[in-house]
Amino acid sequence: MGVDVQLRNVTGREYVYAWYDSFFQDVAQPMFSPSAGRTAFVSLQVAL
Repeated sequence: MGVDVQLRNVTGREYVYAWYDSFFQDVAQPMFSPSAGRTAFVSLQVAL
């Protein structure tokens, strides 16, 4: 049996991911994505 706990962005800090991509256009353009808010994940693994 195992337990996995993940806490992400615990402080609630706002930030963005920024990168250059040419997927939608011929020339690379700056792309932006907002950060995720506070999140918590818990998983339980049980062997039967």
